Amino acid sequence: MAEQFKKIYISPREFINSWEKEIYELNNLDYFVFLLINNLAEQIEKSYFNRTSADDLLYLHSEEIGTLSFNIGDGLQLFFEKNCFGACNLNCPIKLHDKLKENEHKERLHSLPEGLFISLDCLTKEQCLYADVLNYVVLDSILDFYNYEMGVILNESDERILSFADFCMKIILSVIKEKGQKLLNAPTENAGSLFEDLLQNDETTWEDFDVNEINDMEDEDDSEPWKNTSSAIEVTMQEFKSDYVQLSGDSHLLRYLDTFNQYLTNFLELTRFEDVNNEDLSEFFFIVLYGELVLDEHVELDDVFEVFGKLFKFLEFNHDIHLNIFFKNFTDKYACQIKRTMEISRSLLKNNSYIDALLSRAPKEETLFEGFFEITRHSKRGFKLEDIHLKAEYDPVKLQGGSTLENLETGDIIHAQIEHSKTGWRIRQFEMIYPHIARMYLY
Repeated sequence: MAEQFKKIYISPREFINSWEKEIYELNNLDYFVFLLINNLAEQIEKSYFNRTSADDLLYLHSEEIGTLSFNIGDGLQLFFEKNCFGACNLNCPIKLHDKLKENEHKERLHSLPEGLFISLDCLTKEQCLYADVLNYVVLDSILDFYNYEMGVILNESDERILSFADFCMKIILSVIKEKGQKLLNAPTENAGSLFEDLLQNDETTWEDFDVNEINDMEDEDDSEPWKNTSSAIEVTMQEFKSDYVQLSGDSHLLRYLDTFNQYLTNFLELTRFEDVNNEDLSEFFFIVLYGELVLDEHVELDDVFEVFGKLFKFLEFNHDIHLNIFFKNFTDKYACQIKRTMEISRSLLKNNSYIDALLSRAPKEETLFEGFFEITRHSKRGFKLEDIHLKAEYDPVKLQGGSTLENLETGDIIHAQIEHSKTGWRIRQFEMIYPHIARMYLY
């Protein structure tokens, strides 16, 4: 059976010419990388940047996506040659579901170069492959491409880059599982005839020989019903909630999972957890969940995060969905900031009553402004605020809060109504304080 690709990003001829090999020298690993490049590019354009504005700083057009995917494929080929099929004997690409033994863990660390962008614990060989390819191939390739090809200076701590890298890793693992097993079991075996078949159709469309006689990577696996239903997220969530209640006997925090469910299915219109990316999760935790927790002062952030941590571990071990890696890094980096601004918000809501704002005199429309205001300076006179969307500045602005205000930091974002009176600017109606990192999700 042959597989028809809808769009060619790197043609067989372009690939062979750039690979600096004669066609009779090309092997199964080369063929796998060729398949990966075009599959990865197709998914990036169709499933990642389809939700991004063309004006966005990180947006890539088709040709740029093809180049980036080629760079990632090039890096992966080198990594596989030197590590997976070279210095390391774990054979992770073809033993993805094997558990990692202690001696294998030491061998893996010994075979890798020093320095990780993201440190990840690995229980299975698939998790090891994810961590290593993410750190040594994908993040490097993405950062270099944006820095040198696009002139956009970024670093490995940028949340959107991490989200993009995670998306790419999901596609890479999918291609390895569904298209790569037979090829990667014999990576050095000659694949010249496979490339010759491709070249016959190089001028129009191309078909690649399906070495496993499997369907396209987008086809559903009928053996897993939770993937095949339009309510897959709801089904999986209910499965976890039932297990959680049985084990803990506690259900009062599960309402936040219902909020998560509504966010994924109604707001994002997703049907499968496999389609959830890091940026989706960041927006949920920084904005949606955060807003609910601020208004429920009897709930502790740590308790809610513990429930979500268990959900993501459940998804990882039961459905092979690796959101837990992102969540661990997210909580390590941002839990303290979220907790700080959440406590400030709760306190300020008590000192800046919505009822008081309603009962006070009606302000003149031309002196009233509502929006998200970043704290750019803090002094005894008050706060200097800048509207994050309109860039208008207000200085000084008075905010009632007593000692709570001492915990505010430059960069924190206040959602509020401010008005100008005879004594200067003041907060008329307070809504929320957000940590600075949430800025990109406030609109």
